Amino acid sequence: MANPRRFVGDVGVRAAFQGFNALKGLLLLPLIARLFGASGYGIWSQVTLTITLLAPLLTLRLDAGLVRYLGGVSDRKQRASAFFGCAAVVWALTLIVVGLGLAGRALIAQLMFDDPSLTTFSMLFVVFLAARVNLTFSLSYYRAISAIRMHTALQAVQIAFEIGVLYGLSFLRSPDLADALLGLVAVDGLLLLGVVGDIVRREGFSPKIPRSTLKRFLRFSLPLIPAAAMYWIVNSSDRYVIVHLLGLDQAGVYSAAYRLSQVLKLMLHPVSFVLLPIVSTLWERGEPERARAYLSQSLFWLLVFAMPATAGLIAIGPMLLTLLGTEEFAVSRGLVALLVVGELAVTVYQIHAYVVYLHERTWVFTALFTFLATFNLGLNLLLVPRWGVMGAAVATLASYGAQALFIFKYSRQLMPLTISRYAIVRLAVGSGVVYAVAILAPMGGVLGLLGRVVLAMVAYAMVLWATRVLPVEAIRSLLRSRRGD
Repeated sequence: MANPRRFVGDVGVRAAFQGFNALKGLLLLPLIARLFGASGYGIWSQVTLTITLLAPLLTLRLDAGLVRYLGGVSDRKQRASAFFGCAAVVWALTLIVVGLGLAGRALIAQLMFDDPSLTTFSMLFVVFLAARVNLTFSLSYYRAISAIRMHTALQAVQIAFEIGVLYGLSFLRSPDLADALLGLVAVDGLLLLGVVGDIVRREGFSPKIPRSTLKRFLRFSLPLIPAAAMYWIVNSSDRYVIVHLLGLDQAGVYSAAYRLSQVLKLMLHPVSFVLLPIVSTLWERGEPERARAYLSQSLFWLLVFAMPATAGLIAIGPMLLTLLGTEEFAVSRGLVALLVVGELAVTVYQIHAYVVYLHERTWVFTALFTFLATFNLGLNLLLVPRWGVMGAAVATLASYGAQALFIFKYSRQLMPLTISRYAIVRLAVGSGVVYAVAILAPMGGVLGLLGRVVLAMVAYAMVLWATRVLPVEAIRSLLRSRRGD
């Protein structure tokens, strides 16, 4: 699938799912705390966090290999062989982990909960880990073949059932956290059976993967495991340093500002999720120029929205934080600027990183993030004692900027993306107008904040229209073709 109309539609579907997934967090966290108390919430947090950290290791990142290669395989039997061959590796690894986990359940309880008597929860954790890892891996099949709407629908069903299980327990007189975890295991297990059954229906069943194919998948995916661990350090070390050097209060304030900057990822994730399998399929089918066109256009449209969003967040971010929280969360505009510009650099990085993916040079990410993890941690230890949270923000921007600059330079040697410099300058001018309008508009309070946003959006649209930066004919063609569907 390489249809621009379908691409735009799939991005919209993923954006809607992002909102639904955010709603899940708002619904589940207070519910879990109310049902099971602080200790129960602590157990729940440890279980979910540990699953997040271990999942890439147990899949050997073969899910990324599927997304990279499976869409380019036209033969049905070869697709079945590739999927089920990789799945057999993941199944075998998770079975080993389950066996070891059940045997060492007391040790796991000690390590995770600091209480060796909580073996019931350590056993449920191990089983939940196996179910969640295999379901996540199996769902990557749909992303790999660009069945984005099917993938998203199944994830939405999973979330709906998770919420349903917990709300169902809320009607019991004495709800039990063990029952909640067991319910989630059942949800993942039933969905896994359904997904595997659907894949067999679509592709057939062939668990024998050629050794050369498996070797190619592993050569691509294995370097992504340490890269993910190092990337976690780049993203998280600042908060750990702040906690130990400045205290929990400052860590809370910094985390709130950091979360504000993550708004840009709400724009990046839907595009990147849909984009990679499309360009991978085009690349495998010998259409590198179409792949480059998709990457270039995706980067351009991301910048169309992300650059003014960056300017707007810098202008109204401090006000927004105090409105949503309290005066304790008052931060400087400089702090917000450093963090938000860093996230803009991540947007540039992600699209160029896919060029490296296409050329199968994933070892670059291991080397890059090993350096960046050391660089980021060192900067935080050097700057936080001197400049406080501003030092952490400087370290974040320096790390993200170096990350984006390196991948930009490296990817251009492989396949340069084409974006007009004049278009970037015009977007920057429009973003400057957004900043000026948002900061100078004489409005206060929540309604005033909304008014600033609306005025800034109108001003930005007028700048884009006046400078003719957007490909108007391409947009009209797309709209006409959509009406003709």
